[in-house]
Amino acid sequence: MVRSSDEGHTWSAPAVLYDDPDDNRDPHIAQLKSGKLICTFFSLRKTKTKTKLGRGFTATGSFFVTSADNGNTWDTSCTVLAPKGWDVSAPVRQMRDGHLVVGLYKLKQMGANEWAWGGTTSSYDDGKTWTPPVDIGKDQHLPLDAETDVIQLKDGSLFAALRSGIINMHYARSTDGGKSWSKAMDIGFKGQSPHLYRMSDGTILLSHRVPDTSVHLSHDETKTWVGPLMIDNVKGAYPSAVELKDKSVLFVYYEEGKGSGIRARRFRIENNQLIPLNL
Repeated sequence: MVRSSDEGHTWSAPAVLYDDPDDNRDPHIAQLKSGKLICTFFSLRKTKTKTKLGRGFTATGSFFVTSADNGNTWDTSCTVLAPKGWDVSAPVRQMRDGHLVVGLYKLKQMGANEWAWGGTTSSYDDGKTWTPPVDIGKDQHLPLDAETDVIQLKDGSLFAALRSGIINMHYARSTDGGKSWSKAMDIGFKGQSPHLYRMSDGTILLSHRVPDTSVHLSHDETKTWVGPLMIDNVKGAYPSAVELKDKSVLFVYYEEGKGSGIRARRFRIENNQLIPLNL
């Protein structure tokens, strides 16, 4: 982890947040209304046999660690978020009534083909316990290697974005807080590693990889989207966004590929365009 006390202009030296013998991946940090920080991730364990999905690794499940002191110290052992077979590549999202929802996804191999689906798990006790995963699109047999992320809309319903590495990004809706979901539907454009964020003016940002590192904007609660607007011309992965005090947006993401680095860019959004600003 690294820290910035000046809204991304400068950053501290890296420090280890959590480590164990497995390959811990896709960490995302959220702060709950209680002040607790929760970092979600999934883990891979090296195997002797290479598989198409695991590439020499087997997934061991989804996990989290917490901090009660603003990230100065963290749990030294992780807690299971979702059972083996479910991965997580998104932060915990807290709903207006206080309950927590986090997006999950599951891969399944069928002969030479792959199909996958999304899901969510919820907590009603500030992250102490989590419900069994609820499937999104399981019976549709779509290639949704989903990296699911979730946002609550103004009417209280939930919107989930689901990646595909083959077809267009998909989405689903829930009207019962994540206890059940609609079918996964085509969002109309390609995208991977989705991250959802609501700005103070109500605009919803959907940042993603493909093409390169991009973002779509919605001014009508996800009914329609403007974009893609280019954040960077690298194939950035897992871009996330945060609004700064001056209403500009800071995007943070990493470069995909060998020798990749972590990048940050700051923009003002004006007339459905990204206006680059200095950090």
